Amino acid sequence: MNVSIETVGVLLTLVYLAFELRANNRIAKTNGHRDIIQQLSAWFKRQEDIETSSILVRGAQDFNVLTPAEKAIYEGIQYQYFHVCEQVFYMGRRKLIP
Repeated sequence: MNVSIETVGVLLTLVYLAFELRANNRIAKTNGHRDIIQQLSAWFKRQEDIETSSILVRGAQDFNVLTPAEKAIYEGIQYQYFHVCEQVFYMGRRKLIP
């Protein structure tokens, strides 16, 4: 059986690329988890403020009772929440998070 050096080189390169691909996949998954956790933490942190929590509760009950400034705060927090949900959906779809 005659195996050339080129054939061995190609096989070793393929094995190396397979390991690199798996490592990059793990890194992408880890980064995905970290990003989602950071964004959710930021969203929860905004709700720790009593005034902000009050705006969220009143806005959920009746959006029209909020002042224009409160409506902007309410919409900003809701936008942030839906943005995180959207990212979770697409990352789950690409199997970057479980």
